[in-house]
Amino acid sequence: MILVDPNKPVYRGNTHTHTQNSDGRKSFDEALDIYAALGHDFLVVTDHWKIGPETRRGKMLVMSGIEYDFLDVPNQALHVVGILPGGADPGLDREKDNRDYNYAIRRINEVGGAAVLAHPHWSLNTLDVMKNVGDVVGAEVYNAVSGLPFGPDRAVSTAQLDVAAANGRLFRFLCGDDTHYYLSEPGSGFTMVQADECTPEGIIAALKRGSFYCTQGPLVHAASYDPEARVFSVDCSPADMVVFYTDAPWAPARCVAEKGMTHAEYHAVDRDHFVRCEVIDASGKRAWISPVKA
Repeated sequence: MILVDPNKPVYRGNTHTHTQNSDGRKSFDEALDIYAALGHDFLVVTDHWKIGPETRRGKMLVMSGIEYDFLDVPNQALHVVGILPGGADPGLDREKDNRDYNYAIRRINEVGGAAVLAHPHWSLNTLDVMKNVGDVVGAEVYNAVSGLPFGPDRAVSTAQLDVAAANGRLFRFLCGDDTHYYLSEPGSGFTMVQADECTPEGIIAALKRGSFYCTQGPLVHAASYDPEARVFSVDCSPADMVVFYTDAPWAPARCVAEKGMTHAEYHAVDRDHFVRCEVIDASGKRAWISPVKA
């Protein structure tokens, strides 16, 4: 099973961005200029309950998107990001459709888009809710604005997502800046998409087939899982640690520590039902490879 293909192009982008069209601090044009200057290949503008236009800013593709938030989810929030082709409209009404998140997910998919579960740690999403979320392409493992200095540090959602994986619901991992303030958020995390071409259709198709990983900086050049040998292998930019997460209470060699390493692998044990990988560089920045069934 190839998780990151060394022979395919990789496009860097942000799938969660806000502008003054909802509660962001910058105008649409200012936001585009900021992300184009960062060298992104694509950007999805996802204002709350408002669909952004599809366009380009220099070499950067700007994709349509939206973020929906829902009521009646007890003791937690639930937000869904929709990545939409060509400004396609799922047709939801904020006053009438703000309670059924799975209906929203179905509508995003029906218009050819891709749905993402946003910031599950910030949202305090429970296992019951995460197990019953509909057909999303993944969940945000890192969401910049969900952390310091913008509020309590709930930027990383690995704990919730590992519990979900241990209970049979494996979410693929994306990074989202969720940019609102335009301080430290822009460019703090990327989703690296292996698409056939950097078009809305190409990006969405790659997200749907799981051809992506996400990162704060470290690069993953290749990754694979061999289900027969039960070996997870990764090649990466120089790292000081490569950590393999599973649900076994204990297993040998899940943390490989060697300064400047560019390769690591893990042999799953009988108690492992899933395995995923984090690459950590000398500065502590991380790359995440989505979990697979072990």
